[in-house]
Amino acid sequence: MKKAAPLAVANELDGALFLPYKTLVSTISSMAFSEGEAQKLIEILTEKNGIKQDTWHTATQKGDPVTALKRQLEEKEKLLSAEQEDAAAAKNRLREINKELAAEKAKVNSVESKAKEQILSRDQEINALQARMQASYKDHVTEIQQLQGKVQCYVKVMGIMCNTESKTVELSMESLSILLTQVQQTTQCSL
Repeated sequence: MKKAAPLAVANELDGALFLPYKTLVSTISSMAFSEGEAQKLIEILTEKNGIKQDTWHTATQKGDPVTALKRQLEEKEKLLSAEQEDAAAAKNRLREINKELAAEKAKVNSVESKAKEQILSRDQEINALQARMQASYKDHVTEIQQLQGKVQCYVKVMGIMCNTESKTVELSMESLSILLTQVQQTTQCSL
């Protein structure tokens, strides 16, 4: 950047130099000023506009980039603080939700284990009932076979007795009838 020498030359000449506004702004923007030169330039512009300020600091404070940056920084810090508070609140809510979720999982696990125990107990009861039914069925089949054997024996005995005595046959027929009734009752019970 150029040093402020041309401005000093203009002051030394004390002549009016007329530059278009855009050229003047462009020239001033491209130049580097010392603090004293910048203050003098601000004073000249302030006097031109009829603005009276107490100090150079208050005059430049409005356009001071440091002040504007400080203001922006404060605003950003406020926003950051608000975001951090929101994040902390969200984090706390997440912890609460995780606790609730863990409690619900524990409840589900408890209910699930109780249900498994009940199912296992019922399976054991069903297996025991099936075993009893099978044992009972085998007992009935054995009993029926024994009764059928007795009937066959009575039939043989009756055949022999029929040839010898007729009265004995009538008694044997009654015994056979009673025996057949018992077999039928036993068969019906096992079904």
